Amino acid sequence: MTLRDHLAKLNANAACGSALNKFRLDEDTVTFCVAHGNARGLVSISLMEPSRYPQTGALMFADGTDELTRVVESCSSKVSEVAALPEVIRLIGDALSLAPSVLSMLLTGLGEAGGQYSAAASSSRKRSLEDRASDEEEESLSNDEDEEDDEHMNYGLEKGAELENQLLRLRHQWELKDQQRRCAANWEDTKVQDETKPLAYQPRRMGSDMKKNHSPCGAHQIFTAAEATRMLCNELFDLMKEHAEGFYGVKAECIDNDIHIWRVAISDFNQSPLRADMQALKARYGYAELQLELNFMPDMYPCYPAYVKIIRPRFLGAAAEATMSHPVMTLQGWDPLKRVKWLIRLVQSFLERHARVALDDPRNDPDRYPDGAYTSCEHALSRLELLAGVRPVWATTHSELYEGRTADIDTNRIRELNFGKPRKLDRPNRGGGWEAGVGYGHTGTEGGAVWDVKATAKAQALQDVEMREMLAIVTAAALRGEVAADTVASSCLRPLLWQELHTGSLLEVSSRPERISTFVSMLSLLKALGARPQLHSVLAQPLHARGASQPSSVLHAMGAVKRQAEFFAAKSKIPSTPGSSTDEADSDALADTQAIADLCAQIISVAASVAPPPSPPPAPAPPTPTPVATPRTTRQAAAAERSAASAASAALAPPVEDEAVSVPSDAYVEKMTELQFCAEPSLPFHHYELKQKADVDFAGNNLVARTKRLALEASDMLGGALPATVSSTIWARVNEGKMQFWRAMISGPEGTPYSAGMFVFDIFCPAEYPNVAPKVNLVTTGGGSVRFNPNLYNNGTVCLSLLGTWPGDQGESWQPKTSTLLQVLMSIQALILVPDPFFNEPGYERVRNTPEGDQRSRKYNETIREGTVRFAMIEQIRRPLPELKKTIHRHFYLRKAAILQQVQEWASDSRNSQYHADNMRLLYQSLESALASVTY
Repeated sequence: MTLRDHLAKLNANAACGSALNKFRLDEDTVTFCVAHGNARGLVSISLMEPSRYPQTGALMFADGTDELTRVVESCSSKVSEVAALPEVIRLIGDALSLAPSVLSMLLTGLGEAGGQYSAAASSSRKRSLEDRASDEEEESLSNDEDEEDDEHMNYGLEKGAELENQLLRLRHQWELKDQQRRCAANWEDTKVQDETKPLAYQPRRMGSDMKKNHSPCGAHQIFTAAEATRMLCNELFDLMKEHAEGFYGVKAECIDNDIHIWRVAISDFNQSPLRADMQALKARYGYAELQLELNFMPDMYPCYPAYVKIIRPRFLGAAAEATMSHPVMTLQGWDPLKRVKWLIRLVQSFLERHARVALDDPRNDPDRYPDGAYTSCEHALSRLELLAGVRPVWATTHSELYEGRTADIDTNRIRELNFGKPRKLDRPNRGGGWEAGVGYGHTGTEGGAVWDVKATAKAQALQDVEMREMLAIVTAAALRGEVAADTVASSCLRPLLWQELHTGSLLEVSSRPERISTFVSMLSLLKALGARPQLHSVLAQPLHARGASQPSSVLHAMGAVKRQAEFFAAKSKIPSTPGSSTDEADSDALADTQAIADLCAQIISVAASVAPPPSPPPAPAPPTPTPVATPRTTRQAAAAERSAASAASAALAPPVEDEAVSVPSDAYVEKMTELQFCAEPSLPFHHYELKQKADVDFAGNNLVARTKRLALEASDMLGGALPATVSSTIWARVNEGKMQFWRAMISGPEGTPYSAGMFVFDIFCPAEYPNVAPKVNLVTTGGGSVRFNPNLYNNGTVCLSLLGTWPGDQGESWQPKTSTLLQVLMSIQALILVPDPFFNEPGYERVRNTPEGDQRSRKYNETIREGTVRFAMIEQIRRPLPELKKTIHRHFYLRKAAILQQVQEWASDSRNSQYHADNMRLLYQSLESALASVTY
């Protein structure tokens, strides 16, 4: 029988309940669980030559109670030469004093444990001794011949063999410790399983420690865990051998036999200022070497980047920070085909070019600071910079140092190595085709990259784990008072916190438990920093962060997240008795909702504890209505806060003249953003409300999952997620009592036949949302008289892959965990309201970029333009929906002159048909009359 046959039989026999169970093969190691009396844990049998099983020796060790360790140690010497599983089970069973009947049942169908396998063991030992004697005889003859050739070489070979044997023994210790680590990880995962459940091995869960997961994220790990370990062992073996033989000035060793943590010392510097500094350092402190620590992600080398920490000496300026956050140690910059020695020499070369030792810094004294010249907090900040990809503040004053690091990276080659070569097109790209996601398929980008949802989630989960660890280190240092104000001011910390707060949303944060934990860690850090006055003042300083239109501080960015938390807390109705739900799915959703509510409470608490002092009142601002306690005024307050921070030139008072005006784009965005989102008591004439009465009645029960998700999406929009530009903006309204009903409005993008028109959509989220896509209906159809697009029918139907109206690629279809209402609206804005909607019709893409196609597209646009002016402009001004009236009138008031100019250009286009030209002139007059009545 083969090894796998033995495992299958043992698992089948153990299914009835046994003290020994869950037999599993991992690489060349067999593991099984033991639960008998005080002996409990995981036993691992590492086979020396799996291909020769059962005639192979093995190492056996335990991870569990002391009693189990004693049992395994008493048996380990007996399997060193032959490790047939039935023989091992008999030995363990006897040592545990298992009842003969129990042991016999477990070994049923495996032959007599004491018979054939004992004979096999004896036979194997005999052959082993014979083979060994033969090998020794051949080696003796070979040595005699070598002595006759050159007896001087004999001493050197013996010396080399002794060195190699020492290193091989070390290497064996490294591999053994790594096997123990993997087995311990397996035991941690298996011991929590219910002993009464079937004994088939359950796959490892992604959760508490992502480092246990052997799958890389974003890169293709083509090696097994054991192979990854062996590769690291080989590289360290070579470095140690070269140093022992005097070839290179690089000394390397692993710490505590852990092959994933190396300590490296470099002493062979070139003729550079750094070499002179090292000599001065030796005269003062007794050492002249660069000491590094290299960390490798277990089981993921070489496809996941290593991380280099500088231990000592301490350097001037930002040289150390630039080195420890070098982009070659990011997934986008990591070259899996380069050896570790190359990385070590790259670090050395970079420091030789840019670094000078801070000779007067007392942290260079190893007696006073035995742990190193840099604190754990400084190391953590460098790692955070790598993980988050944020630009540190020190890069502003050391831009040459910061930017110069990318010269060491061959971007195209690394992209191919880490992510694979781009797929070639199956056919030439004609430059035409449907827009991706419009609902019919497309040819313009076929063969290109496709978003891998699962790989993206895994990569983010792993990054969250590492970020959480680093944030905890910095938080602990802040609580001890070990974080200096200049460290906070110059590092990546403020840009990182600002980025997480400014661009983060409750929807994204709550998408995974790991992400929630990371955000909680960030809140803890923010609270710890804000508790110290000198650090609080740094957090309040304006930051010129990427993505910010103007300087903004970390503390002000906290305000947007706080508003989201307050909205969610108010709108997610949590029953007072969570256990009352009879539906398991709703119970889980209820628990998730409670977890997010707890997070919101923590956000509100931290925001209050670090709140900046009140800002002075802004310069002239438009009059605002008397505030009332509604979500609308909450959103307006947010806009007012942004207005106070913007330049005074952006402030706009409502003009009093009746003449047509247009305002600067920044002013338009500022004023329209105030009205971008709010919750309404009702949404009159909603397309879906009467049709979905049955769902409404059902929704009153326990649709916690839908309520939670919609409250999160609404909070996200409240936090500023809705796009707003003078070209095209999206507004959203939600029924605050029935959050499954939404209404959205999109202004037509400039350069399209929809430009400046206001298109309204009714949205309904079914009971199964977000597991199913929402339903969307176009309201602006002129009572069914106009079809605005091949994807927008005159009955209001919206055709889009994201809505499930057509099977699209993986990245285009509805994804319950990541797709949102905002994504749907932005897809309509970008993929349907396009300059040439004619080509969205199936089959018509074949005439794109041809005279016939251009003529037909221009004719099609004439109809769209007329419909836009008649129904998306004039009718919207005269008969707006009540909850959108103010928004519509303000839009047309602020863009009055630009809209009239645009419609006049449409009417005077020399390519127009006479019929269309006449219609546009009449529509222009009607629009001009309607615009005269709008007010701010």
